[in-house]
Amino acid sequence: MGRYIYGNSRTINFSITVVVLTVSSTFDDSVAYQGPIIFPYTPVGNIQKTMHFLIDDREIGSATTSVSGRQQSFTIPQQTHGEHSFRCWFEADINGSTVRSNELYFEIICLETLNMTPIITSSFRETEVPQYSTVHIGYSVYDPASMTAAVTIRLNDRQVSEQTVGRTKQDYSMRMDTVGDYTIEIESGGVTRSFSFTVTESAIKIEAETEALALYLSSQGRSNNENERGTWNYGDIAAELSGFNYASDGWQKDADGSTVLRVAGDARVNIPYQIFGSDCRQTGKTIELEFATRTVMNYDAVILSCLSGGRGIFLTAQQVKLMSEQSEISMQFKENEHVRVAFVVEKRSENRLIYCYINGIMSGTVQYPASDDFAQTSPVGISIGSNRLVFIRGISTLSHAN
Repeated sequence: MGRYIYGNSRTINFSITVVVLTVSSTFDDSVAYQGPIIFPYTPVGNIQKTMHFLIDDREIGSATTSVSGRQQSFTIPQQTHGEHSFRCWFEADINGSTVRSNELYFEIICLETLNMTPIITSSFRETEVPQYSTVHIGYSVYDPASMTAAVTIRLNDRQVSEQTVGRTKQDYSMRMDTVGDYTIEIESGGVTRSFSFTVTESAIKIEAETEALALYLSSQGRSNNENERGTWNYGDIAAELSGFNYASDGWQKDADGSTVLRVAGDARVNIPYQIFGSDCRQTGKTIELEFATRTVMNYDAVILSCLSGGRGIFLTAQQVKLMSEQSEISMQFKENEHVRVAFVVEKRSENRLIYCYINGIMSGTVQYPASDDFAQTSPVGISIGSNRLVFIRGISTLSHAN
């Protein structure tokens, strides 16, 4: 028996209503308040709305309004001395369904006369952080007795920074490469603020080399407010920083919000590690640099050098080169870009190849002769800086591995 299919059609009309529901505020949570606090807010949405206001997760008031796009205000009652969290949002009924706007969150500094206890505020509320991402914890420290405050920062009970900060907003950043649970504590004058989060595992493994690692210098987590801002150490190797003013240079934030070491003008960095103090043909070697250049006036100016007797490496604003007794390899790159350069020298017992990687992409290779020599007759350390170079994005890693 055959089957017959008949086609039928009909028209269905839908009525769709789009309502934009947002709330914003110009409230300044960087200043200290005494007494009642006027909180300005601007709700948007052409519908009747019910605002909700909470202090320390306790609702202290509500307001119903049909106003849209015009600034309103709410008075927060006087609070006790310390930091207090403040949240607000509004709800509305649309065709029998309750919808909710975005939520605003502030931490408020509240003062009491004659109370000299320091106050630490922060809006950081993350509980999970992806592996290899950079955590940014913005915070403020208000010491009623002083315009500055001594701050100690700990990561899992290990002190990682000592700083002297003003009353402006600060930022502590750290790249989280290892999976696990973390607690960061910010302490000042006996007051401690803790932040706990979990670093979740990434599907891609990009961990740094650890076998036979001789030098690893990273700018992550550093600050010009540190008491030891002029030190940059790895184990017993201590880099010497000279000529920095730590205002326009030093440990600065780049466009991505990551901390870098900015080397400008007469600023110099000397690292007393001799990369080519011995020949690497027997063990092999990996050297990695991470940097950027800005406002270049002379493209031939050497901004990083570990060169002696025609052997070693040097870096200009657009070129990096490695040279041995009989071989050399160089690659070009662009200024104003974040660049990660790696040289990998194979063992003599393998293929005797020298690879150059730019941002993880193999960009060149040469084969060195079996009789070649990478060792410098008069070994030198690593020097960074040039009067003709205004800005270097940073040096993240210099490594040597078997």
